[in-house]
Amino acid sequence: MLSSRFINELEERLPRPALEQIGTLNFRGADLRDVLRAIAAESGLNLIVDDSVQGRVTVNFQDVAVIDALRFLAEEYTLALVQTGSIFRVRVPAPAPP
Repeated sequence: MLSSRFINELEERLPRPALEQIGTLNFRGADLRDVLRAIAAESGLNLIVDDSVQGRVTVNFQDVAVIDALRFLAEEYTLALVQTGSIFRVRVPAPAPP
């Protein structure tokens, strides 16, 4: 389990839009790439969604931090969420070497 101090240090490195709350975001059977783009547009977050990201999603986010929504979707759909400075990239993880 991660310590609260470690988590706080990680969150201090996040760009402000990642910590903002999503008001209400509802999607039913939507393209996952479109949902990720909508989260970025709603929050002002710099987000690159790789062409390898595919799938349909039904979600209802209310008063959730942007980073929490992204982490949830990444975990639920087995995606990699990578941060470089103030830019996030969502992609399918590279296969593990044999």
